[in-house]
Amino acid sequence: MKVYRYENSEGYGPYHSTPEFLYVEDEALYGKMIDEHNWSDLYNHPGLRTLVGYTLSQKYKSATDSLKSLRKWFRKYNAMLLRSGFRVVSYEVAPEHVAGPDHVGQVAFRFSQSS
Repeated sequence: MKVYRYENSEGYGPYHSTPEFLYVEDEALYGKMIDEHNWSDLYNHPGLRTLVGYTLSQKYKSATDSLKSLRKWFRKYNAMLLRSGFRVVSYEVAPEHVAGPDHVGQVAFRFSQSS
């Protein structure tokens, strides 16, 4: 199964919590995205743990099942992510290493098993 996500040059996604790995062009807009995706819009932005649980979430990365789902997920933040050095990447992952998709196209995949 092909999955899609944003990553920076270090392979981290936009939700990575270690600031030294993240550069964002517009910190205020980035903060707004994080707040919106974490608290105010959980129906459209459920957490990775809803797919794989807390204990497995450290072994999985989040992605979407299509480019359309990825663009919709980050709707008003796509341009900011691209300007900040993130790029859209895809992985071909064995179906047995993918959880989801959920109702918004989010998937979780075992990144050690991706190719």
